[in-house]
Amino acid sequence: MAVSKIVQSLSSSGVKLGGGFFQVGGGGLIAGTLFGQMMSAIFLFARFQLNNKKWLRLLSISRIKEMLIKYIFFPKFTMFHILCNSISAGLPIFAFSRYFSTHQAGLYSLGYSMVFIPLSLFSVSVEQVLYQNISVKVNSNQKIMPLLKDTIKTIVLLVIIPFIVVFVFAPTIFGFLFGPEWYGSGVLVQIILPWLLIAFLASPLSFLPNIFGKQKKAMFIEIISFVLKLAALSIGVYYSSLKTGLVLFSAASFLIAGYCLVWYFRLAYIHDNKLKSS
Repeated sequence: MAVSKIVQSLSSSGVKLGGGFFQVGGGGLIAGTLFGQMMSAIFLFARFQLNNKKWLRLLSISRIKEMLIKYIFFPKFTMFHILCNSISAGLPIFAFSRYFSTHQAGLYSLGYSMVFIPLSLFSVSVEQVLYQNISVKVNSNQKIMPLLKDTIKTIVLLVIIPFIVVFVFAPTIFGFLFGPEWYGSGVLVQIILPWLLIAFLASPLSFLPNIFGKQKKAMFIEIISFVLKLAALSIGVYYSSLKTGLVLFSAASFLIAGYCLVWYFRLAYIHDNKLKSS
């Protein structure tokens, strides 16, 4: 997964840089984002086929049916959850390019990509290690709350100063790195940064509903998140204000991510409390 994020980042950045060289404007940034996501999906599909040739040959219809029944929550809830999440992530780009301008969509795309991609790479790496350790502890009836607390504390200590610096100086940073015409990207980054921070803290723990069989609730949370984000952007479109829409979108995303973070710790608390009483 981490490698796929690198593929997405490199391919996306390559198209964006090419678009900047040929001066195609904000459309190049949108194309870069879409191209990066496409290349990531192709890479994951190709690697899955390469790494699982032996097991794919052993699959049978009866075995597939058996696994579907056993793990019905994954295709029934998790896949729809992921679909809603993917659509939600693309809502701002669609809304800004459709109802405002490709240049404004490009400003958002650049700002979001420059902040989200590095955070995503780090978050995925933490999640992979944490998932393995938490799974072992849950299966061996050990407490998991101390590990979760230590992980979140460490992440906060690592990122809090960079986040503050970016939040205060984002417009200046983007104007210096990409030129004065991209100063606006930094302004939009300041709006979405609180949401990205709380999402960054919650993301490494997002596997916990799968471990504790709470996929159904996770799916409903994602549906509510999608509706709130869509409503937020719709308000911005109604008032012809990109910033209003983005502020509301970021606020809705912040609240949902914050709730998820609290819920994840609640799941861990319930697990550890059961161990005490047993």
